[in-house]
Amino acid sequence: MAKNFVNPPCVCTCKGPECEAPGSSEIEGLIGRTVPNEMCTDFTIRRWWHACDGDKHKVRVALNSYIENVGFFKLDGLMIQENSYLKKLLPFFRFSARPMVVNTIDNTVVVLVKPKGCNMMAMPKMLSGSTVVKAFVVLGEYCFAQVLLQERVTGQESGVTFIVDCIEFDINNLMHKFVPVVRMLATALLQFQYFYGPLIRRILIVNAGSMGPNLRISLRLGLESYIHEKVFVVDGVGWMQVLQGSISSNALPISLGGSWKEMDSSKFEPLDAVAAETPVHFTSNSPRNKVVAYSTLLLLPMCKCSIKMNPESRCMLRWIFFTSGNLKFSVTRKSLTNDNITLVYPRLIICTPLGKQSPEEDELLVDGGFEYWLEFENVDRTFEVINVHYKCKLEPLPKV
Repeated sequence: MAKNFVNPPCVCTCKGPECEAPGSSEIEGLIGRTVPNEMCTDFTIRRWWHACDGDKHKVRVALNSYIENVGFFKLDGLMIQENSYLKKLLPFFRFSARPMVVNTIDNTVVVLVKPKGCNMMAMPKMLSGSTVVKAFVVLGEYCFAQVLLQERVTGQESGVTFIVDCIEFDINNLMHKFVPVVRMLATALLQFQYFYGPLIRRILIVNAGSMGPNLRISLRLGLESYIHEKVFVVDGVGWMQVLQGSISSNALPISLGGSWKEMDSSKFEPLDAVAAETPVHFTSNSPRNKVVAYSTLLLLPMCKCSIKMNPESRCMLRWIFFTSGNLKFSVTRKSLTNDNITLVYPRLIICTPLGKQSPEEDELLVDGGFEYWLEFENVDRTFEVINVHYKCKLEPLPKV
């Protein structure tokens, strides 16, 4: 028999003055910066508060990190089919793209995820670590925008329910933490939960076969404990009836026993309600013939190192690097007149599981009159020294 699971309560079950979480009017004083109006709600603050176990320092760090990065990923609306980062991820993961599909049983927004197993192992060769992380952050912003809208409309706390359909996916590919694609996905999940973990109400894994329980166990390596508790494998005799008892029919695709169907078969799988299959074009993430003369940094556990670049005029800052572990990378700009420091490239957790075969590479348009700092921070959970092999340079803009 399929094991039943209980619809979990809201993240915050406290009521009124009994809740120790600060109100939306107090949170700015706690974190020392302005909170965007759309997220400055009691529901949002309570989610962060309880996810951080009421630790003021953790709340301050988490909210500040989210707010300083979110500007790089703001969505123009809830139609995300053409988002450049998510489109790159579609050969490996297909998502539902109809916004505001709400489970009427618990007021959560439902997002369908369908991994494509036969393509998955090629991901580290085709996409950089930052591309995958950015796609996950865009997905998080998409979820967050829907949750805020649903709470505004209903006046009740909402959240996100993920339904992960593994029918096309060989879970055995993910059962070893040193497989390159596993390292890449674990890093993206780490960034996602750091920004959007408090939104997650449930993660339901279906069609996983006999390996489903092992998949749940392996997810413990990459998920915080408070999120891992919300992962359920729905299997056994009568599993579809169990699913239908917890998710309203409108929020379940026809293939899972619900009534959700997409009509545009050119863009969607109608019965699965996810994006249509995208063919894989096997092109390398970094096709290069010449050898790169890398410099090397040794980063001690939890330590940072910054590289200063001083452009004399407007030009292009280019960098390339690979690393032996997880690091947090960003670019900041410091004014030479008033010492103001601005984040100009998002601070994200990145790994390069294939090393120099598929390095991290990007560029940024920079101006004279500023110092630019490429910042590397060792955030690897093994607490070991990691190597960072890098090269960065300033290049003049092409003449028009």
